Amino acid sequence: MDLDFLQPAYASTPVATVVIDTGKRDESGAQELQLRWRALAERLEAAGAPEPVVERCAAEVEELVDGTVLAGLLLVADADRLLLRQELVEPPAQEDATWEPLPHLAEIVRQGTRTLSHIVVTVDRMGGVVRRYGPMSDDLGDIGVTGGDWPVKKVKAGGWSELRYQNAVENTWEANVGDVAHVVNRLVQAAPPHLIVAAGDSRALSLLRDQLSEPARELVREIDHAGDIEPTSEAVWQQVLEVAAEQTTAIVDEVRRAVGQGSDGAAGLDEVCRALQRSQVDTLVLGESFVDAERIVYVGTVPTDVAVNEDGLVEGKGKGVPAVDGLLRAAVATGATVSVASDSALPGEDGCAATLRYADAATH
Repeated sequence: MDLDFLQPAYASTPVATVVIDTGKRDESGAQELQLRWRALAERLEAAGAPEPVVERCAAEVEELVDGTVLAGLLLVADADRLLLRQELVEPPAQEDATWEPLPHLAEIVRQGTRTLSHIVVTVDRMGGVVRRYGPMSDDLGDIGVTGGDWPVKKVKAGGWSELRYQNAVENTWEANVGDVAHVVNRLVQAAPPHLIVAAGDSRALSLLRDQLSEPARELVREIDHAGDIEPTSEAVWQQVLEVAAEQTTAIVDEVRRAVGQGSDGAAGLDEVCRALQRSQVDTLVLGESFVDAERIVYVGTVPTDVAVNEDGLVEGKGKGVPAVDGLLRAAVATGATVSVASDSALPGEDGCAATLRYADAATH
């Protein structure tokens, strides 16, 4: 998971972090949402969050009462502004409200491992629609593509014109789907997604596949059905989960290899902290229990200054924060990616490991 979109959350300190389950499951859902927010607001106030911060978060939650039903919402705000607003595609494992030196973004990391940036393409012989989704399934907008509309159906024309007519039909189909392929190719070239879900009848999918660029074609997972029917969100979600699981497995395998060779990998909280201090970490992998563990690390004012104790800090002193928060701040600052995996899959006993961009004498 690329963490660049989390950078605004670290623009200030201290900050409020609110994680709330916003799902409305029945007619009383709006009232339940208000009650849940009231409890979280009280926790924010008790933690010392200024009144403007609480009011700013309240305004974001109030917009959801009569608006779009979401699974969850994560907010980060300081005394002056809203720093981050992230919709969650699944209900959060635990609601939270904190006023701390660092934002608590564990829920985004947990869900981000399962949600990938992707493109959904629905094609028929008239054209198609291309939908783009960000790393947390954020809807980035639709692009409708409509090609020529005649002739698009094969009929028994009869006589000497039949072959010419049928060829014209094939050419129209190919041109229409080609317009869709051109859009997809352009999007992949500009910002490659992790996955392209292509839906349509077999003929339209075949035409699309033939006209996609090689980089785009390698990302495609197909759903074969009538092209003028949108694929269900469940069908798309299943494809996303499958690819996410494959990528996580590959990442864990690479971490285990790197740690096993003892050169370009780090295992254990102390080693990972030291690697983050030197901006060595390429991919940070956290165990599922580590994300929720009450482990503490110490951080200085520099984002990469993180250690298991104050003596290990470059500045020599700092503040104790939840370990996941300290590691994520350093990962965001150094452009590292992050993934969450099962505890048993990771090397070492601390529930965190990393692959490194480079190794030196101080790595181990």
